[in-house]
Amino acid sequence: MNKIDMTITNNIKLNFKDKKINMDVVDLFYNLYKNNLVFDPDNFNFVNKDKVIVSPNLEDINNEMIKTFYKDTLAKYEYHNSNDFNVLEVSLGLAIGNRYLENLLKIEDPKNNILNNRVICICKYDELLSSGSFDAINFANSEKLNKMVFLVIKDSYDDCKEDLVDRFSYLKFNIEEVNGISKIGSILEDTKSSKIPTAIFVYLKNNKQVTSIKEEVKLDDIQAFVKKRVNKYLGKWENYKNNHLSDLKIKEIITFLEDKKVVVNFKGSNIKLNANYEEKIIQSDNKIFNLLVSKNPFIINLSDTIEVQNINKSKNMSKENPLGRNLILAKQINLLGSISLGLAYQGFKVFISTYLANIKELVASLIQSSSHDLDIHYTFLEDNNSINYIDMLNYIPNLITFRPCDINEVIGVYEVIKNYPKTTVNIISNVIVKELKGTNYKYVQAGGYPVKKESDSVNAILIASGFNVLNALTIAQSLVSLGIVLRVVSLPAIKVFDMQNPKYQNMLIPNTKVFILDSGNTAGYKRFIKNNEYILNDYNNEVNKAKIIELMKK
Repeated sequence: MNKIDMTITNNIKLNFKDKKINMDVVDLFYNLYKNNLVFDPDNFNFVNKDKVIVSPNLEDINNEMIKTFYKDTLAKYEYHNSNDFNVLEVSLGLAIGNRYLENLLKIEDPKNNILNNRVICICKYDELLSSGSFDAINFANSEKLNKMVFLVIKDSYDDCKEDLVDRFSYLKFNIEEVNGISKIGSILEDTKSSKIPTAIFVYLKNNKQVTSIKEEVKLDDIQAFVKKRVNKYLGKWENYKNNHLSDLKIKEIITFLEDKKVVVNFKGSNIKLNANYEEKIIQSDNKIFNLLVSKNPFIINLSDTIEVQNINKSKNMSKENPLGRNLILAKQINLLGSISLGLAYQGFKVFISTYLANIKELVASLIQSSSHDLDIHYTFLEDNNSINYIDMLNYIPNLITFRPCDINEVIGVYEVIKNYPKTTVNIISNVIVKELKGTNYKYVQAGGYPVKKESDSVNAILIASGFNVLNALTIAQSLVSLGIVLRVVSLPAIKVFDMQNPKYQNMLIPNTKVFILDSGNTAGYKRFIKNNEYILNDYNNEVNKAKIIELMKK
């Protein structure tokens, strides 16, 4: 075994115990970070950073060692199940973001070449066999993501018989095959000027294989080499920035590149509704969404269909139109979630729109984005056949779900998420609704509020969300003549309501009889009711009304 000679400060103990470790892979990473990759170890938001995503299947690489090489959360993903995500797919989002930013800056300053970084996805040979991997490399080819590099490692443990080089050749990739690691550096330098994506196949013989390593390896000399390489660029960047800050559009791009934050100047109070306003809630949502995205160029919309949500004044994103802000991936739901992760890691505010029936294919990305507090916002169009999927969202930690009942609550949702940098879900119905009496966009931020207040003492509480609020108001009004006074409570965001002061919660839903009007989303509400009898889940208002009358006698 050739001990890696690294000097200077931090010592990291590599303790792989009894695993079979290929030290060629360790050497590969060491040389990549020391000699090729452009990054600033002291600045996470370095603007021209080469972005690296590493497969969790590369167990030869100790996570702490990678963190020392490269202070970047993208350096290694830790999944509970490595099959939950395809790292090739996630890397596409990084590459799309790179291309968008380069072209956005060139629109304002055509002669600049200040951004020239790559996305390098490092994976094992057999990972390319999955259908998701084929979708990913096919997408990289069709979009001509020329700064995308797939570095594929094959060693003697890989028993894959298929010649995957042919697959990449068929898709017109730039193909490089190398034995060992000696030539990788020069190949990677050439990728900076490539017009098409690149696949580098690295064949390792395991001639440095060991079964146990217990030694201290000093790594921080990498930072000395990197600092020397990157300091030249930092000076160039500072000059560029100082010379262009007077241009407000370029200044906006520079600020985003350095801070990775999206600030949206959207005010719901500026929206005035016609007295006869009436339309499908999904149409209302699309209009308010477009008002929001018009305020900031760093908002990207991904969808498998234009029927749910789209940025009206933007063309679809493509290799011919890299500045399009709608990325349509028809019949490729798996790519929606993965690509959104890559875009969000670069600082973009990302919206995903599709049908609620597709949620099963997006649960993994929902869990990943919510656990990492990523700025990703899902819009799901519900129907009667998919409504039961709503309950599963209540079990995803850190995820806030909205279900607005009309245009006012839609406005309220966007007021909340405009500068909310974490993951949300917005469930929208396809029913036609007027502006409901009693709704108010300002109260959505409380998660729940009364839309029908009682003039006399209240007999019971009727809780609803989404299109069910209209039905709840109808039922409550019809019961007044029978002497039954209901307070109708809209709960557009149950988890937001749970964050409120207990005094407000108890005032809104006191200790009295409580009914839930919902045909599918009941998991978060059950604590309010005595038993399941008080769940009104029939689509017929008269049936639900009769059930309330019966239970009020108990």
